[in-house]
Amino acid sequence: VSKSFRLMLRKGTPVFDSPLDIAVRRFTIAVFAANCMLVTTQLNAAIVTVFEDDLQPATPGPGWSYLWNSSGLVGDPANYTPLLPTTHAQVYYDEDGLTGLPSVGPNYVHLGLSRNGIAGGHPGPGSGNDVSGIERFAIAAYTVPIGGSVSITNSYLENLDASWDGLNLRVFLNDTATPVLQTSTAPGLGSSSSFDGSLGVLSPGDAIYVAVGSGENHNFDAFALRFAIDNASFVSVPEPGGLALLAFASMAGLLHRRRNAAGRRE
Repeated sequence: VSKSFRLMLRKGTPVFDSPLDIAVRRFTIAVFAANCMLVTTQLNAAIVTVFEDDLQPATPGPGWSYLWNSSGLVGDPANYTPLLPTTHAQVYYDEDGLTGLPSVGPNYVHLGLSRNGIAGGHPGPGSGNDVSGIERFAIAAYTVPIGGSVSITNSYLENLDASWDGLNLRVFLNDTATPVLQTSTAPGLGSSSSFDGSLGVLSPGDAIYVAVGSGENHNFDAFALRFAIDNASFVSVPEPGGLALLAFASMAGLLHRRRNAAGRRE
């Protein structure tokens, strides 16, 4: 440190940064800005639940309920009635809770296992069969336990019998009457479709309703159903190289400040 510079310090004269001070500070700022840009977006995704794995007799799994729109149009939870558990080996939940096929008449809506042990069920009457002209759906409902970006994945709907006019599938959120996802199968045995898609950002307590209906006619409408519900979150993670640059710049600035302080004490 020069003699004149030390005199300025002793006399309280304003001291201007040296060119080296300015260079170090600019370098540190530039490295910090670069580090802010050197980030990657990391996707943390997890399967929250799987319909076919969690479909169990007697008592629905955590977060699940099984319903049908007994009181009106699908899309309004006020019209839904719980399907009741049975002691049947394959028909897990139906409208009357009695062993065997649901009550006499066309309302044989149920969820459970097919003859081949595949998860699925049968919707209620089609709009052309129902006395009120309402398509009655078998509904698997799930309440989201943790908020996040939620999607349906690995989905599959298949006709297990010679469906006359195919099946309708709709996915609803909460009390919104417009489905967020939908698909249908063509008539005939073995026709299938998928319905993967995003449900958007959901909050804890939001309800997802996956509803399968008969269309106009309910004849031979047994179905297989599978799907998973995924919850994903995105986190910005600094690149290791950016962190190293930032650490180097910080150390350089610290050493320079210590050198200046030591020089001023001379």
